[in-house]
Amino acid sequence: MNRNNKLWGFFTSLVLIITLVIALLPTGIAFAQSPWADAFDSYANGSAIHGQGGWKGWDNAPGVTGTVSNAFSLSVPHSLEIDSTDDVVHEYSGHTSGQWVYTAWQYIPAGFAGRSYFILLNTYNDGGAKNWSSQIRFDRPSNLVLSDFDGNTLPLIRGRWVEIRVEIDLDADQQRFYYDGNVLVTKSWRNGVSGGGLQNIAAVDLYGNNASPIYYDNLSLLSGSSTALVSSSNPSERGLNVTFTATVQSASNFIGIPTGTVTFREGATVLASQPLDGAGQATLTTNALSLGIHTITADYGGDSSFYQSSGNLNQSIVDTLPPQVSWVRTIPDCGGNLVNGQTTGTRIRQFTVTFNEEVQDPPGNTGVDDVTNPANYSLVLDPVGAATPFSIDSVLYNAGTLTATVSINGGTPLTDGAYRFVVNGSTSIRDLSGLPLDGNGNGIGGDDYILNFFITTLTLPPTGFAPDRYTTLPPQTAENTYKRYGGLELEVPRLGVHVPVAGIPLGPQGWDITWLGNKAGYLEGTAYPSWPGNTVLTAHVYLASGNPGPFVDLHTLKYGERVVLHIGGMRYIYEVRSNEQVLPDDISVLQHETFDWLTLLTCRGFSEADNTYRWRQTVRAVLVHVEPK
Repeated sequence: MNRNNKLWGFFTSLVLIITLVIALLPTGIAFAQSPWADAFDSYANGSAIHGQGGWKGWDNAPGVTGTVSNAFSLSVPHSLEIDSTDDVVHEYSGHTSGQWVYTAWQYIPAGFAGRSYFILLNTYNDGGAKNWSSQIRFDRPSNLVLSDFDGNTLPLIRGRWVEIRVEIDLDADQQRFYYDGNVLVTKSWRNGVSGGGLQNIAAVDLYGNNASPIYYDNLSLLSGSSTALVSSSNPSERGLNVTFTATVQSASNFIGIPTGTVTFREGATVLASQPLDGAGQATLTTNALSLGIHTITADYGGDSSFYQSSGNLNQSIVDTLPPQVSWVRTIPDCGGNLVNGQTTGTRIRQFTVTFNEEVQDPPGNTGVDDVTNPANYSLVLDPVGAATPFSIDSVLYNAGTLTATVSINGGTPLTDGAYRFVVNGSTSIRDLSGLPLDGNGNGIGGDDYILNFFITTLTLPPTGFAPDRYTTLPPQTAENTYKRYGGLELEVPRLGVHVPVAGIPLGPQGWDITWLGNKAGYLEGTAYPSWPGNTVLTAHVYLASGNPGPFVDLHTLKYGERVVLHIGGMRYIYEVRSNEQVLPDDISVLQHETFDWLTLLTCRGFSEADNTYRWRQTVRAVLVHVEPK
């Protein structure tokens, strides 16, 4: 049966078809409206396809069957050979709405002769009503691929596998036929060939039409999909996280959740590939997009039920926040981030300043806003006293890591003392949008980043005298005068301790608490009492009189017991988290903390042999509550 005879049967029976179309719908095999695929690899080589996998001859005639072949194959080992007398049909049912994609791979040998057909129908009944939607002729005499009845053509390809793809939108009554990735024709589905058809995908027909053999492999009818891409914020701030969410859904009446992978791209650049979750969603979070408009695409790769799809959006990246200093480290390494109020034993030679976004670094090192201009940094010793400046020798900036390396003091390491390091934001250092440095982190630019710190290689102060004997004290010198803090008191309820707190200055030899008596002492250079950080308070274990001091029983405090600071009419209540002995040179107990911690320090383990204490007893407690007195 040739193409014209098939159409003649339709036209001469048009009235009968219209009146009997419902009664003549298939009543045999029940096909679900689910996706379908066949690669012919499970059938025996050389076997007739009629009666296998839902395939049959036209009008269920076994004599026009195709043959399973291993002569050529896209997926090993088999394909379907369509020879001159073959007219092979596969029916589908229930595909009546939404978007579907029919795909077939075709191999036409170099020596092909004749005309062969690929046909899709919207109505098919064995011996009954039929309606053609798409009829494509592979024509060797003209060496063209032709869409019959509308005249669209493309060059015929022989000697390699070629994809045939038909994108069918039943709701919109449209089909688009692709041959080797090129559009051959776009037209109505219901009226594509015969006219007056149904909103339905009924069958495929592979028709030999007396031509020499051609081959088909990896046929599929997949549900269309839609990919919607949204952004967590648009516009979004440069350097801050923005999350892209791709949601993939069925675009047909097939009920299912797509699986597989979504590839996120910016132009041709792959940002990431993420799997779909159980809700059909994939996400990408990034903070690496530069200023400007970025076209972000989410490409869904498809699965065994759903065809691929894409979604995109234009993401705007803006800069409305000023730059900040993320952290400052030192060379040699002081053990991580150097924070305000920290005490370290590291002999610093360089600072590495890392910003949270890229800052200006024009050619040369003298620009007012240049991150590498040494004038934009300062370092002084004794900032609340004589304020002796140190040289800023050079600054190198790495835009990739957003880090400026600041060399100081001619390469000579810093010695013991109190220091202030400043990164200038009040008149200089700006980001690429011209916003000045936000040094204090309040979100408003134009202020300096100020870092006060202490360097000491001294040991923890001795906090006790020999027990049970009198020790004569020398006169207290002016430089060792303790500060008075009105209303600052320490209470340790379980020990029965409630004493005033005096300020112990940090001198060249460390903290000298010889004259502390029955008071507690605040070691200046640690966090000020009640401020975030690590406040260190000390008291004698034994007094110069030989009698027990306020901290004689400090070693008995247990986890969860309370320590109270009285300051400014408020009670700051801390709970003990650790109680341990350390060596006198273990200054790790002075390290800065992010939250409000209190460290209590005294001596432990008196040695009569050398008249010293072997250890320091340290209790660490964290703030849990603040209340008025």
